[in-house]
Amino acid sequence: MRFQLLTLALMAACFYLSTSQANSFEDCCLRYYQVKHPRRLQRHIISYREQTTGGSCNLHAYVVELKRATICLNPNEAWVKEFVKRDGKHRRKCSGFSKSCKRRYKH
Repeated sequence: MRFQLLTLALMAACFYLSTSQANSFEDCCLRYYQVKHPRRLQRHIISYREQTTGGSCNLHAYVVELKRATICLNPNEAWVKEFVKRDGKHRRKCSGFSKSCKRRYKH
């Protein structure tokens, strides 16, 4: 009886660990969004974060949250570098993606 109970407990533990790992995936960018009008896009950015190549993501990108979409930008493009540099002062004051961390000129 003890052996069956121990086996059942081990099976339950293995099942729990396997399902918890399956639900802990990252939402990674797979390709860059091609921006035709960078100035127009910049006015609609609510927030952004940097995605690095560590972990399960294979593409270095900036994940940008817009009002109705989330897109991935190439960090090597000149206008993206300039945007991040210019916006860096505001971002340093923020500790995450809270409402207080949203962009100043949100529409």
